[in-house]
Amino acid sequence: MKKKSIRDKIHDEIIKATEKESNKLPKEKDEVKQTKIIYKMLQIEQKIILENIKKLSDVDFEDMIEDINEEIMPSFKEFSKNEEKIVFQNSKDPQEFTKFKKIKKLQGLHEQKLIEIIGDSNLNKKGYERYLYLLLTTIGQLVNQTRINDLENLEFYQALDIVQRRLGFDKNWLIGMSLIQLHENLLKKKLSRMGEKMHSDQKMPEIISRLIISIKEKENRDVRLSIEMSTGLKKIRDIVTHEGYKQKITKPDLENIIKEIKKVEEVLYPIKKK
Repeated sequence: MKKKSIRDKIHDEIIKATEKESNKLPKEKDEVKQTKIIYKMLQIEQKIILENIKKLSDVDFEDMIEDINEEIMPSFKEFSKNEEKIVFQNSKDPQEFTKFKKIKKLQGLHEQKLIEIIGDSNLNKKGYERYLYLLLTTIGQLVNQTRINDLENLEFYQALDIVQRRLGFDKNWLIGMSLIQLHENLLKKKLSRMGEKMHSDQKMPEIISRLIISIKEKENRDVRLSIEMSTGLKKIRDIVTHEGYKQKITKPDLENIIKEIKKVEEVLYPIKKK
């Protein structure tokens, strides 16, 4: 049987100390009272952690930190891998991705240097207390900013709640529906900016045909092939418009949709070379 780590022992102590509150929580229906119970459990947890940290030797504390790092490292590596994949896919040229890799390496060196600076600061007890207070204040600001962001995106979360409860889908479905509408409106907006009059009863083939002609006449660019290739998004839109309630949209679907929309944007609004 594997020996329990220091972290596991602290966790067991927290579970035991919060057992009473933990049993109350599922039975409590009042949200305010639920919140009070949760905060009480968190306060008990922090008290136990601090008491244990005071008693730990330097070696035991380092072992606990290493244990935490080993737990989070796989998810961090997966995130890093996905981040690189996204940046690589969206890079305009190899130099852009190379620059990203260099900046990422600098970020790692910077974080290591900060740790060294803290270690070499020779802060006394009061200095560390002040530094800890500063860190907690900064974390509090970040938490408040997260809450502000949540409020600013409240309508999205409300819509997502309906999607999850009534359709059984997730945020990918909600975002996908918006992206598909974005394609059609990019085409219409470009046509409108070129001085063409829009009519509510215009069908997509007519919009595309007028757009190809207008760009040829006013910008001297032949975009017929590129625009015609994007009509696949129109077919997707037709599917989700009429059968969206039973059509799941996955993360890979989103990646493909946004990739095609970006291609359309580049055709409609080409970047002028310096």
